[in-house]
Amino acid sequence: RDSVCVLVMSSATTVKGLSRVLQRARDFVLQARAGTTTLPQTHVQLVAGNESCDLDTFACTLAMAWHYDQLQASKEEDGVISLPILHVKRQDLALRTEVMYVLNRFGIPVQDLVCMDEVDLDHVLQFHSVESTLVDHNSPSGIMKKLSPTVTTVFDHHQDVNDNFPLLKSKTLEMVGSCSSLVTLHLLKHHDRLDTAVAAALLSAILSDTVNLDASKGRTLPDDVEAATRLLEVLGESIQQDELFRCVITAKCDTTGLTTTQKLRKDLKMFSVGPVRVGIPAILCTFEDLITEPGAMLDLDLFMSNNNLELLLIMSAIFSPDSPIVRTVGLYTLPSLCNTPWFAHVKQSLEAQQIVPFTVNEAFHAVSNVKDFYVYHQPPLPSRKAVLPMVKDIISNTPIGTNTANVKVLGITGPMGAGKSTALKVLQENGFQVIDADKVCHDAYQAGTETTQTIASLFGDTVLTLDGSVDRKRLSQQIFNDERKRKQLTNVVWPIVANHTLSAIEAAATSASPDQPALLCVEGALLFASGRHLMCDETWLVTAPADTIMQRLLARGMAKEEIQLRQQAQCFDQQKATYTVSNSGTLKDFEAALRTRLEAFTSS
Repeated sequence: RDSVCVLVMSSATTVKGLSRVLQRARDFVLQARAGTTTLPQTHVQLVAGNESCDLDTFACTLAMAWHYDQLQASKEEDGVISLPILHVKRQDLALRTEVMYVLNRFGIPVQDLVCMDEVDLDHVLQFHSVESTLVDHNSPSGIMKKLSPTVTTVFDHHQDVNDNFPLLKSKTLEMVGSCSSLVTLHLLKHHDRLDTAVAAALLSAILSDTVNLDASKGRTLPDDVEAATRLLEVLGESIQQDELFRCVITAKCDTTGLTTTQKLRKDLKMFSVGPVRVGIPAILCTFEDLITEPGAMLDLDLFMSNNNLELLLIMSAIFSPDSPIVRTVGLYTLPSLCNTPWFAHVKQSLEAQQIVPFTVNEAFHAVSNVKDFYVYHQPPLPSRKAVLPMVKDIISNTPIGTNTANVKVLGITGPMGAGKSTALKVLQENGFQVIDADKVCHDAYQAGTETTQTIASLFGDTVLTLDGSVDRKRLSQQIFNDERKRKQLTNVVWPIVANHTLSAIEAAATSASPDQPALLCVEGALLFASGRHLMCDETWLVTAPADTIMQRLLARGMAKEEIQLRQQAQCFDQQKATYTVSNSGTLKDFEAALRTRLEAFTSS
């Protein structure tokens, strides 16, 4: 029995209570998405977990939704619905292999679960009275930030972020091994008996998080032991602790058939600190398995771009039920940021604080031949729960921009037709030297350059003109609808533009003084995507109404289809901009707004 993982238990183990909660929540969400709600419920008791949606978050979310449903049923209140939302896209749920195992084993219908991309959250918040409970986190992120004004209850075992929740009534925050332990003890105070599937999911999470309650691993506290013991009593002889732990861990470590991107998405946490977005994936494979496959590094770069990340801290954990955990950490940034003072400071701070002990994994580097991917191995390494607040603190204290009084660097970006050219003209009139990314690329594309040779090797000689320079039109046609080819090109070009920018800043600093600082402008439609905004002391996002932009570009002779294709390829993260400058009025108004903002920048 100990060596066999039972995939599905008897259907008798599934109590109808949880099924009722999930089905009612599913029906409610479907009607909300349709824009009409004919159900009589008017008050929503929403439960949301963190964005990793690991087994602990999953179990806590379902358990608290069941708890609220039971409370309302005992009061015979009809106008309330429990709504558990898993903070994961439906397509990514299958990547949580341990969650899928628990679903299958304990008869929880996966089709009845509600994932975040299936909920019209705006509709729910607008047309219903909502109270939200956060489990396994205490600071909502992404789309779930909309819940902040409705949060009344928090259960978590991470460091308190101290978010301001105006309706907060209760916060249970203890650094136990598993948040499921806190939820279990809370439920047992209010209910004589638990839904079997809820109890089994909670126990699975506790055993997984505490390594089967092994005190020697430093992740088990008395509350974890008490919660697990009482759940085993609830479940009786139908569950054997060691067998359940072995099966959950086996399922969790199964990455068979997953791509590089899927391995990174399987257990991912992301957060932003100012204009910096960081991803901390937990992977259950070695770095050799992750990135030494053909095309894996390109997948890694695409993963960063698609998630608007400047920094990746990948935490690898290799363990089995009978072996010690082997932890390894990988540090990676955008290729264009490798040589920047910002990344150097982050890397040194991580090493100095021993979050990433500076012991290079020589075995990895011997087989990978991967540049600028830093892998460290020196047990004991801290868990991700311990690393997260430390990394946030380091990013918060890492200077952005030039960090010198001799130079002031302003970044300008925005969509075509918004008014960047006008903004650059105003800056030049006020003494700014503009670092033109397009011109840097033009020079790099000339015949005989190393860049041109690299591009020809990647995309073929057909992208070259007769004189040997890069034919930008042909190159654009080849890469425009191919995401992987576009990323190959930016991996070549962006570091060149970044290094040119750094050289220009350094040169300006040597010939200027704090009394008369040099004024530089870094411009580019892909300023944020390339990471060059971290070289700027301030960034402006120039915007204009969509219909105004369309009319301006049509007047330039561009076809509507071409405009739409180019707009789709551009992405501007307003949260990364220091200021947004609107060009929605007259030219005179726009120039006045620019000069006002410019005066504040140069005098700061």
